[in-house]
Amino acid sequence: MTIRNYVLAFIRDPEAHAVLLQVRGEEPWTSQANGVSGKMQDGESPVDAAARKLAIEHGLVIHPDALTERGVLHTTAGDVYLVTGSSNIYAASTVTKHRRVFYPLNSNWGREPVVANLRWLIPMLFDAGVTGAFEVETK
Repeated sequence: MTIRNYVLAFIRDPEAHAVLLQVRGEEPWTSQANGVSGKMQDGESPVDAAARKLAIEHGLVIHPDALTERGVLHTTAGDVYLVTGSSNIYAASTVTKHRRVFYPLNSNWGREPVVANLRWLIPMLFDAGVTGAFEVETK
């Protein structure tokens, strides 16, 4: 089995206190909202991969310098790098088969089903009191 690295990006609009998520049109997590994600290309940094995926999938152009690598989840399928940023998420569109949705950063998670761990992961990623990068082993 080939081990791949992936990026999982969460972009928030501080004015609206919401985060851009996408509902995937394919496995895994079909019909569940998740961050903007994808496979990293060889030699690509997590912030470069996030910028590429945001532009390709949602037409949202964010310079990699405006993104922050927050941590990594080590899984049996590969490493998942978590990236955050801030932008006008309402400028995003649905360019690919993954539909965009906006989730409020409060207890009302909207009508779409979300990947379960996002209910704690997203608030932690955007909590100003949580600093530095982290690693989680899920193997």
